[in-house]
Amino acid sequence: MVFIHDTRLPHVLEPGCYHDPGWYERELAAVFRPGWHCVATLDELPREGDFVTRELFGAPLLLRRAGGQVRAFRNVCAHRFSALCLAPSGRAASLRCPYHGWTYADDGALTCVPDPASFASPPGKSALIGRVKLTAHPVACAGQLVFVSLAEQPAPLDQWLGARTHELVTRLFSIDYQRVLARTIEHPCNWKIPVENVLETYHVDELHRGWLARHPRLVPVFDEQIEHELGDGFSEYRDRMGADFPPYRALVRALVGPVPCRYRHHHAFPNLIIGETPVLSFLQVVTPTGPASSRSLVRLYLHRGAPARAWTAPLRRLVGAAASWFLNGVLREDAAIYEAVQTGVRGSDRGGVLGAREERVWAFQRWLADSVTAP
Repeated sequence: MVFIHDTRLPHVLEPGCYHDPGWYERELAAVFRPGWHCVATLDELPREGDFVTRELFGAPLLLRRAGGQVRAFRNVCAHRFSALCLAPSGRAASLRCPYHGWTYADDGALTCVPDPASFASPPGKSALIGRVKLTAHPVACAGQLVFVSLAEQPAPLDQWLGARTHELVTRLFSIDYQRVLARTIEHPCNWKIPVENVLETYHVDELHRGWLARHPRLVPVFDEQIEHELGDGFSEYRDRMGADFPPYRALVRALVGPVPCRYRHHHAFPNLIIGETPVLSFLQVVTPTGPASSRSLVRLYLHRGAPARAWTAPLRRLVGAAASWFLNGVLREDAAIYEAVQTGVRGSDRGGVLGAREERVWAFQRWLADSVTAP
């Protein structure tokens, strides 16, 4: 194993950082509201008029495909504050408020007001049509991932993500991949608890009871030659997963061709998590919803094959189903401990301890503390 450190490390964040409302507000101001956040994928919006609704740091969002692009609006009518859409997804030929019928163009500009004379100023002239607009938010895509920012003028998406992360999301979630799993999971805990959980394998022996975890030598997929990288705004875990297991190598060759067997787990600070194998790509975005609550957007994609092989279609379906089943099990076992950790940080009177195997947790905590406390 190749770690950066060979001794225990300080637990940078105090217990209060996992439940204190004041610290939570500073996190939102320093690292969340200025940035970009993946809230959907293009395959959720395949046709003109398709929409999804989301919530981002208390802001209700409406994302809709129109004119060949995805736009994001505050999901609030400019008249008297009704939500334009309550459904989590659907298709709308136009943006029309269900309360009083105010209607908006694809770009959010007001186009129709019932009884327009009552809104005229001066009498006989409408000052609303074309001038009133829905609140719009910046949208950018990388691969099939749709990012939204609540900032008025955010940095370019590729700059915010950084070169390494932008390359990964553009490649691993391109049209060469097909979605096989989409989940949204509510967590009864601070957002950092799910993030930190996936940054270390120290918990695996205790928390995960699946057959593969209990009998790793029977199916030698996981490689002991691993390495960590603690980068600028990210950390990574890499190994040669499956390289020494002939059945896995044969599966990779059948589905995507003669490519190296490897695994990469990438965490782009603060909350974007990516997993890569030759066959599958994984996305988890953990979004805070309160000081002690959070939500995960989870997506799993399967490589379509290069070149496409019709005879592998049944095998591909089997792999997609098996990977989804396995991932759901891991997510369920991980989530089972989150409430206990949240209860613990509320009652703790001391800081924590991190071992060398948890150095990615330490790197993340150090980055967050520096970002929140910076002038």
